[in-house]
Amino acid sequence: LGVSIDIDLSWTGGDPDGDLVKYDVYFGTSSSPPKIVGNQSATSYDPGTMSYNTTYYWMIVAWDIYSKSTQGPVWNFQTNRPPNQPSNPTPANESINVSINEEISWTGGDPDVGDTVTYDVYFGTSSSPSIVSDNQTGLNYDPGTLLFNTPYYWKIVAWDDHNASAAGPLWTFTTGIQANQPP
Repeated sequence: LGVSIDIDLSWTGGDPDGDLVKYDVYFGTSSSPPKIVGNQSATSYDPGTMSYNTTYYWMIVAWDIYSKSTQGPVWNFQTNRPPNQPSNPTPANESINVSINEEISWTGGDPDVGDTVTYDVYFGTSSSPSIVSDNQTGLNYDPGTLLFNTPYYWKIVAWDDHNASAAGPLWTFTTGIQANQPP
Protein backbone atom coordinates (compact mmCIF):
# COMPACT_ATOMS: atom_id res chain seq x y z
CA LEU A 1 0.00 0.00 0.00
CA GLY A 2 1.03 3.59 -0.57
CA VAL A 3 3.60 2.90 -3.29
CA SER A 4 4.92 5.95 -5.16
CA ILE A 5 3.41 6.55 -8.60
CA ASP A 6 6.94 6.94 -10.00
CA ILE A 7 8.58 3.72 -8.79
CA ASP A 8 10.43 1.16 -10.92
CA LEU A 9 9.68 -2.55 -10.64
CA SER A 10 12.66 -4.77 -9.89
CA TRP A 11 13.28 -8.43 -9.18
CA THR A 12 16.02 -10.98 -8.65
CA GLY A 13 16.69 -13.39 -11.46
CA GLY A 14 19.40 -15.55 -12.92
CA ASP A 15 19.94 -19.14 -13.89
CA PRO A 16 21.41 -21.97 -11.74
CA ASP A 17 23.41 -23.16 -14.77
CA GLY A 18 24.82 -19.70 -15.43
CA ASP A 19 22.95 -19.40 -18.73
CA LEU A 20 21.98 -16.01 -20.10
CA VAL A 21 18.45 -15.11 -18.98
CA LYS A 22 15.86 -12.85 -20.64
CA TYR A 23 12.64 -11.68 -19.00
CA ASP A 24 9.08 -11.05 -20.07
CA VAL A 25 7.31 -8.37 -18.02
CA TYR A 26 3.57 -8.55 -17.46
CA PHE A 27 2.01 -5.42 -15.96
CA GLY A 28 -1.40 -3.80 -15.64
CA THR A 29 -4.49 -3.18 -13.54
CA SER A 30 -6.00 -6.60 -14.22
CA SER A 31 -5.28 -9.56 -11.94
CA SER A 32 -4.13 -11.29 -15.16
CA PRO A 33 -1.76 -8.58 -16.37
CA PRO A 34 -0.85 -8.39 -20.07
CA LYS A 35 2.67 -8.90 -21.38
CA ILE A 36 4.13 -5.46 -22.05
CA VAL A 37 7.82 -6.22 -22.59
CA GLY A 38 9.48 -9.36 -23.87
CA ASN A 39 13.03 -10.62 -24.09
CA GLN A 40 14.70 -7.97 -21.91
CA SER A 41 17.91 -8.66 -20.04
CA ALA A 42 17.48 -6.07 -17.26
CA THR A 43 15.97 -7.07 -13.90
CA SER A 44 13.98 -3.86 -13.61
CA TYR A 45 11.21 -2.13 -15.49
CA ASP A 46 10.01 1.49 -15.48
CA PRO A 47 6.22 1.54 -15.95
CA GLY A 48 6.21 5.35 -16.20
CA THR A 49 4.04 7.54 -14.02
CA MET A 50 1.15 5.46 -12.70
CA SER A 51 -2.24 6.64 -11.43
CA TYR A 52 -2.94 7.46 -7.79
CA ASN A 53 -4.91 5.06 -5.64
CA THR A 54 -4.76 2.21 -8.17
CA THR A 55 -3.97 -1.47 -7.71
CA TYR A 56 -1.39 -2.79 -10.18
CA TYR A 57 -0.48 -6.41 -10.87
CA TRP A 58 2.76 -7.68 -12.32
CA MET A 59 4.57 -10.91 -13.10
CA ILE A 60 7.91 -11.95 -14.56
CA VAL A 61 8.65 -14.94 -16.79
CA ALA A 62 12.35 -15.83 -17.03
CA TRP A 63 13.70 -17.56 -20.17
CA ASP A 64 17.10 -19.17 -20.68
CA ILE A 65 18.88 -19.64 -24.01
CA TYR A 66 17.38 -23.15 -24.34
CA SER A 67 13.80 -21.79 -24.28
CA LYS A 68 13.22 -23.11 -20.77
CA SER A 69 11.12 -20.78 -18.64
CA THR A 70 10.05 -20.18 -15.08
CA GLN A 71 7.01 -18.08 -14.30
CA GLY A 72 7.01 -16.05 -11.11
CA PRO A 73 3.91 -15.34 -9.04
CA VAL A 74 1.55 -12.44 -9.78
CA TRP A 75 2.44 -9.63 -7.37
CA ASN A 76 0.32 -6.60 -6.67
CA PHE A 77 0.57 -3.23 -4.99
CA GLN A 78 -1.58 -0.15 -4.52
CA THR A 79 -0.23 3.27 -5.37
CA ASN A 80 -0.15 6.21 -3.02
CA ARG A 81 -3.10 8.48 -2.51
CA PRO A 82 -2.53 12.24 -2.41
CA PRO A 83 -2.80 13.98 0.96
CA ASN A 84 -6.15 15.19 2.21
CA GLN A 85 -7.23 18.53 0.80
CA PRO A 86 -6.68 21.21 3.46
CA SER A 87 -10.03 22.18 5.00
CA ASN A 88 -11.79 23.71 8.02
CA PRO A 89 -10.02 27.08 7.98
CA THR A 90 -9.76 29.22 11.09
CA PRO A 91 -10.79 31.96 10.81
CA ALA A 92 -13.69 30.65 8.78
CA ASN A 93 -13.81 31.65 5.12
CA GLU A 94 -15.28 35.13 4.58
CA SER A 95 -15.13 36.00 8.30
CA ILE A 96 -15.26 39.67 9.22
CA ASN A 97 -14.06 41.61 12.26
CA VAL A 98 -11.18 39.19 12.72
CA SER A 99 -8.55 40.14 15.32
CA ILE A 100 -5.35 41.71 13.99
CA ASN A 101 -3.48 39.10 16.08
CA GLU A 102 -5.24 36.11 14.53
CA GLU A 103 -3.30 32.91 13.84
CA ILE A 104 -4.59 30.89 10.88
CA SER A 105 -5.10 27.11 11.08
CA TRP A 106 -6.58 24.24 9.07
CA THR A 107 -7.03 20.48 9.08
CA GLY A 108 -5.02 18.18 6.84
CA GLY A 109 -3.42 14.75 6.97
CA ASP A 110 -3.06 11.85 4.57
CA PRO A 111 -5.20 8.75 3.92
CA ASP A 112 -2.10 6.55 3.65
CA VAL A 113 -0.90 5.51 7.09
CA GLY A 114 2.73 6.44 7.62
CA ASP A 115 2.92 9.21 5.02
CA THR A 116 4.52 12.42 6.25
CA VAL A 117 2.67 15.57 5.22
CA THR A 118 4.09 19.07 4.94
CA TYR A 119 2.32 22.29 4.03
CA ASP A 120 3.02 25.36 1.95
CA VAL A 121 1.25 28.47 3.26
CA TYR A 122 0.24 31.28 0.91
CA PHE A 123 -0.91 34.48 2.65
CA GLY A 124 -1.34 38.15 1.85
CA THR A 125 -3.59 41.05 0.86
CA SER A 126 -3.67 40.06 -2.82
CA SER A 127 -6.19 37.56 -4.20
CA SER A 128 -3.08 35.73 -5.49
CA PRO A 129 -1.20 35.44 -2.18
CA SER A 130 2.53 34.73 -2.06
CA ILE A 131 4.10 31.77 -0.33
CA VAL A 132 5.13 32.75 3.21
CA SER A 133 6.05 29.34 4.63
CA ASP A 134 6.97 26.11 2.88
CA ASN A 135 7.57 22.55 3.94
CA GLN A 136 6.14 23.12 7.42
CA THR A 137 4.66 20.26 9.42
CA GLY A 138 2.33 22.28 11.65
CA LEU A 139 -1.32 22.95 10.91
CA ASN A 140 -1.15 26.62 11.78
CA TYR A 141 0.67 29.79 10.84
CA ASP A 142 1.14 33.07 12.70
CA PRO A 143 1.25 35.95 10.19
CA GLY A 144 2.14 38.48 12.90
CA THR A 145 0.18 41.63 13.60
CA LEU A 146 -2.20 42.37 10.73
CA LEU A 147 -3.58 45.68 9.49
CA PHE A 148 -7.00 46.90 10.62
CA ASN A 149 -9.98 46.77 8.24
CA THR A 150 -8.04 44.80 5.62
CA PRO A 151 -9.04 41.75 3.58
CA TYR A 152 -6.54 38.89 3.68
CA TYR A 153 -6.34 35.89 1.37
CA TRP A 154 -4.75 32.53 2.06
CA LYS A 155 -4.48 28.98 0.85
CA ILE A 156 -2.66 25.82 1.86
CA VAL A 157 -1.01 23.18 -0.35
CA ALA A 158 -0.38 19.80 1.29
CA TRP A 159 2.50 17.55 0.13
CA ASP A 160 3.21 13.95 1.12
CA ASP A 161 6.59 12.22 1.12
CA HIS A 162 5.81 10.70 -2.30
CA ASN A 163 5.61 14.21 -3.83
CA ALA A 164 1.81 14.04 -4.19
CA SER A 165 -0.03 17.25 -3.44
CA ALA A 166 -3.50 18.60 -2.71
CA ALA A 167 -4.31 22.30 -2.78
CA GLY A 168 -6.99 23.80 -0.61
CA PRO A 169 -9.30 26.53 -1.91
CA LEU A 170 -8.54 30.23 -1.62
CA TRP A 171 -9.91 31.50 1.71
CA THR A 172 -10.41 35.09 2.81
CA PHE A 173 -11.18 37.08 5.96
CA THR A 174 -11.29 40.76 6.86
CA THR A 175 -9.83 42.22 10.02
CA GLY A 176 -11.88 44.51 12.27
CA ILE A 177 -11.93 48.28 12.35
CA GLN A 178 -9.57 50.00 14.80
CA ALA A 179 -11.45 51.19 17.86
CA ASN A 180 -11.76 54.94 18.15
CA GLN A 181 -9.54 56.30 20.90
CA PRO A 182 -10.76 59.17 23.07
CA PRO A 183 -8.90 62.48 22.71
